[in-house]
Amino acid sequence: MKSYLILLPVLLLSLFQGSFLGFNLVLLVVIFYTILKQDKQSLYVALFSGLILDLSKGYLVGLSALILLLFSYLLILYSYRFSATHWVFLVVFVALSSALYSFLFYGFFDWKEIIVLVLITLIMRFVLRFLPLETDKRYIKLKR
Repeated sequence: MKSYLILLPVLLLSLFQGSFLGFNLVLLVVIFYTILKQDKQSLYVALFSGLILDLSKGYLVGLSALILLLFSYLLILYSYRFSATHWVFLVVFVALSSALYSFLFYGFFDWKEIIVLVLITLIMRFVLRFLPLETDKRYIKLKR
């Protein structure tokens, strides 16, 4: 999958978030993309997603990009130590990152947004559980 194709839903979500949607779904897209692709591409996606979000919402250009880049980097860093796909880790990480994001931009903790993002995270984690993300090469037998 090309990494720039993920920017199309990010563009739509940031436009929706800037106009009528009150939840930071771009943060969830960046977190789940970082879980799926733990390499430099996820950092680039976080950077460009933040820039698109800043331009669509009228924030200081680069502030959301810096924060999303920091969250993506922390998720990659902690995925070496913990299982990033475990539901407890995801809930705690999404809750803390959403709380920090809302505190930095709005000056207060938006508990309603945190609860909704955690519920969406649990639903997405349940959906991702049944999708084949990687193939274990030990179980593949080739015919000769």
